[in-house]
Amino acid sequence: MTPADAADRYLADLGRRGKSRRTRDRYRTYLYQLADMFPFSDVEDLTEQQWMRWVDRITSGVRKAELDPDTISQRMGIARTFTGWLRAEGIVERDPLERLRGPQRKNPDTNDAIVSVSTEEVRRMLAVARRDIVLYTEPADQYRKILCLAVLCYTGSRRAAVANARIGDVDLLADPPTLTLTEKGGKRIKKPLNPNLAALIREASLAGVWVEPKDCLVPPRKQTWAEQRDSRVIWRLVKEVARDAGVTAHVHALRAAFAVLFLETKPDHVVALKDYLGHSRLETTLIYLRRMNRQKGMETVADLDWQEGLGNPTFESFPATEKEGFEPSFADSPPESKDGLPR
Repeated sequence: MTPADAADRYLADLGRRGKSRRTRDRYRTYLYQLADMFPFSDVEDLTEQQWMRWVDRITSGVRKAELDPDTISQRMGIARTFTGWLRAEGIVERDPLERLRGPQRKNPDTNDAIVSVSTEEVRRMLAVARRDIVLYTEPADQYRKILCLAVLCYTGSRRAAVANARIGDVDLLADPPTLTLTEKGGKRIKKPLNPNLAALIREASLAGVWVEPKDCLVPPRKQTWAEQRDSRVIWRLVKEVARDAGVTAHVHALRAAFAVLFLETKPDHVVALKDYLGHSRLETTLIYLRRMNRQKGMETVADLDWQEGLGNPTFESFPATEKEGFEPSFADSPPESKDGLPR
């Protein structure tokens, strides 16, 4: 079986298992590179060195410095799942990449970048996005950014879920109003809408942003009803608003900010947050809680006062006479002993 045939069979299997078209397209990109490298070989005859040549190609890119450890690990994972499938199907006798090890990835529990935007910065971004309502005349242009930011900030959803949400997924007649999103793994989660977000959607609806139920909740510059919408459109909108607001932010930073604000206001509802964010494991949700508690604990250092009760400052400079040239200035030199050495 050629690499091209094996790739097509594997992609078909992914489709039967419910993987999205976007996921299959990403796998296809890397699997077809293997087919291009060894078009006339059989996968069972490829040597371990040939498999590694393929892995090196898909993990290096055009400029190797552009790929971070997480991206390299992701692409190596695609290679490993493919060769593991070949082994499970009996196409090859053993997994040729079973000893493959990826780079060390950051521990999200200790990664300070997990929360990179403050509540004040989020409010600033929302205010900047809201300005489009008076700057533009077309309803889609007026509400595109504010809807994007508001849905992310009030639901804590991933960018793919927001990109593919439709206005038909919103039920404003429910009590409370709800928004049903397709989260990671194809999970459909019905989320109650914050009153502020529900009011914004009503306002945008009255302005004529949407015509049909299948219209995208975050309107594109050109309306599309494709089954899967490229989530990078949400990434670009967030980066554009962050730039205009003078904030360094990205989509997941808003998701993390939502989680932290939720835990600050509802500290006893961690399990509810897990379900709301669509996490499979509670441990993933607890990352945000531990990050928040550690940051608060470190902030208590600001209350320390080494000079409490002292009349004079603890740290004050000693008087010194400046010298010419590059010779450093010191206070009076220590006295010398009889043998000329410092005492």
